[in-house]
Amino acid sequence: MPAENANKLLLVLLALLVGFVFMDMQARNRKAPASTPAVDLEKHIAPVPLVKVRPVNLDRGVPPQIVQGALLKDAQEKPPAVTLYYIRFKPGQIKTYETELVRLERELGEKPGPDLMGIIEMLRQGPLPTERGLISAFDERTQVLSARKEGSCALLEVDSTLGRLGNHVIRDRLDQIVFTLTELEGIDCVRFYADGVPLTRLGQGYDISATLSRSSREVHTYRK
Repeated sequence: MPAENANKLLLVLLALLVGFVFMDMQARNRKAPASTPAVDLEKHIAPVPLVKVRPVNLDRGVPPQIVQGALLKDAQEKPPAVTLYYIRFKPGQIKTYETELVRLERELGEKPGPDLMGIIEMLRQGPLPTERGLISAFDERTQVLSARKEGSCALLEVDSTLGRLGNHVIRDRLDQIVFTLTELEGIDCVRFYADGVPLTRLGQGYDISATLSRSSREVHTYRK
């Protein structure tokens, strides 16, 4: 009996010891924070390459303008226009008919570009009401019968009405025609014909060359 009691006491003490050890381990685990394995982000994230953006200059002298992510041209297309030459009286010189030649840019809008006869008709009809201060040396009787291009010259078939009125009016009329038509690409001279014969005299004695080019007359630009 004494031996059996001693064995039971030993087993109880061993069980208590094991229980104390287990409780100590649980307490240690509760105090220690949960640890997560360290992750090396640098190894898992691929580096992003740097991209250098260099603007493209259409014109090296002009920096590009970027609007909503698109490159725009600095120079915008101009609306279709035709260059015409009209006459203007010098200030205070209406009575003496002292005139000056004026260059005008007339926008065409959606109209197609005129041919030679169309341009002559614009000169004959005169300036628009909005083109104030200008006049035309043409009148309702002045006629140009036909117009065509041959080489670098414009050939105009006319009648005697081109030489109407005085020499100062004839000079203005010819300057209007010559300066206007030589604005066109490929034309640098004008020739006048009557019944197929080259004209060298108009009106009552206004002599002209068989081939007319621009004179040295001063040209003014029209300002609205």
